Parts: sequence; structure tokens; C-alpha cells
Amino acid sequence: MKRWVWIIGLATVFIVLGLIYYFKNTPSHPLIRIEEAWARARALDTTPMSSMDHGMETPTPSHETSAGSTTTSAVYMVIRNLGHTPDNLVEVVTDLANRAEIHQTVMSGDVMQMQPINHLEIPAQGTVRLAPGGYHIMLIGLNRTLNPGDQVRLRLRFEKSGEIEVTAIVR
Repeated sequence: MKRWVWIIGLATVFIVLGLIYYFKNTPSHPLIRIEEAWARARALDTTPMSSMDHGMETPTPSHETSAGSTTTSAVYMVIRNLGHTPDNLVEVVTDLANRAEIHQTVMSGDVMQMQPINHLEIPAQGTVRLAPGGYHIMLIGLNRTLNPGDQVRLRLRFEKSGEIEVTAIVR
């Protein structure tokens, strides 16, 4: 009988020590990691971005130049929050375009549309995938052609985690 009490006591100590180690080494604040960042190739020409390019309808006129040429592209990635507190992606900045917006794709009747959103919540110990047909970063007013293999540099600003530099590969 005493042997079982001793074994149960020892097991309890190991469990408690394991929990202390886990919580001590897992941040309570957000800990953001960016993975698989890529951008859609895009030429600066007069051909509108097709629905096959982006998985939705062509951009609205606010995404077009006065000549009618589309100067937009999209960036996709996986955002992981390894911490125990949610965080919000609130802004994206790049020198590559006039502006970068956080968008989501929504169905409006029978048409898929892109809509800007103010922020994107990254849940505690959660993952948000930015992908064609869903959340994405819209680059509006590109200042150069994006060819496969090029790099796109972005600064993601999070409400709690601050600024994170990201390099997306064009494909």
C-alpha cells in the first residue's frame, strides 16, 4: 500500500513540474510567427486581373488607374499566434504599392467580392491563413511589375506585438 502512495505522489510531482515548465516557457503575451508568405505575380499592363488570378471578380474601379489598367496584386501567408493572448493585425505597409489593405472575400448574392477590413484577429494559440478566396493583403497602386521569384517586403503592424518585417516570394 505504501508503495502505491509513493508512486502516486511521485507521478503528481512530475505532472506539476511539467505544468510549471509548460506555462513558464509559453508566453502569456501574443507571439506572432509568419510562414509561407507569397505574392501573386502581376504585370503593370492594361489587362485587368481576372477572376482566375485572384479567385473572385475583377477589382473595383478604385483599384484601377485612370487608363483603366489594374495595378493590384495580393499577398498571402499563414499567421500563427503561439502566445496565450489574441492579437490583431491592424496595418500593412510596403514601398511596393501606394497602399496595402487587409481584405476578406465575401459572397454578395452570387458574386464573390473583396472587402477591406479594419483588423484581422489572430486568436491565442491560433492560426489564420491568408489565401486566395479568403483573407488576403491587397496591394493597390503597384509601382513595379511583380515577376516570379521577386521578393515583396512588407511591415505588418499588430496591436500588441508591434511591427514584424515579412518577405513574400512572388509566384
